[in-house]
Formats: sequence, C-alpha cells, structure tokens
Amino acid sequence: MTDETVLDLASLKLDYEAQIVSIEALAWRYGISRRNLYALVNTHHWRQRRPRRVDRDSLVERLLRLIETQVLKLEFAMDDPETDESAVLVKLASTLDRLISLRAEAPPQRRKASKAMTALRDKVARRIAQLDES
Repeated sequence: MTDETVLDLASLKLDYEAQIVSIEALAWRYGISRRNLYALVNTHHWRQRRPRRVDRDSLVERLLRLIETQVLKLEFAMDDPETDESAVLVKLASTLDRLISLRAEAPPQRRKASKAMTALRDKVARRIAQLDES
C-alpha cells in the first residue's frame, strides 16, 4: 500500500466477513500483508472467520477489560443527569463476582511442552539410559 492510497476499511470489513475471498487474495487486493489484515481484524473487533479455541483465562481477561472499559465510560457519564449508573454498576459488580469465582474454580492448566523442551527431555532420557547401561 502506497502513501497515496487510503485503505477503505468498510469495504475490507465486508469482504473479510463475507468469507468469499481467501485471506491471501483479500490482502493482495487491498495491498496489505496478511499480518496487517489480522491486525485490523483484531484492532477493529471484526467477526472472526473461524472461531478461536476458547481459553478460559483469555475469556476472563477479555471480560475484565470489557468491564474496565465500561467503568471508564461510566466515569464520563456521571456528569449526565439522564444516566442511571446504579443499574449498570450492579450488573458490572455481579459480572465481576462471577468472573472471580470462575477463575477460582478453574483447574490449573498444564502447558503443552514445546518441541525444544520435548527434544531436550528425550536427549536427557537417552543419556540416563546410556548411564544405566554402563
């Protein structure tokens, strides 16, 4: 994409969410890289083409960020006499309580070993086997 070109985000979003054109073709058509396309999808919160695997911790973190955003909006809306903050605050508090309980109930997750860690573990096991044979 050159400096003179202005990216039409509305058209890009429609094309992306229609799922007719591949990601590669879409990026090429708009003159951006795949990485930039995915950055736009995440930045502008467009509907994902394929659902992500739901991770409890990331879901809780996203909800906590959402609550933080709502609290910031409420801080600005406090000056408006038409706003009923109490109902929103009660709902946010109950959501926060539920998130905290979900986090406490969650079993600890085991991390998947990386290829390097698996290779190192195999190497150590072979070395121990060699020492046992000696």
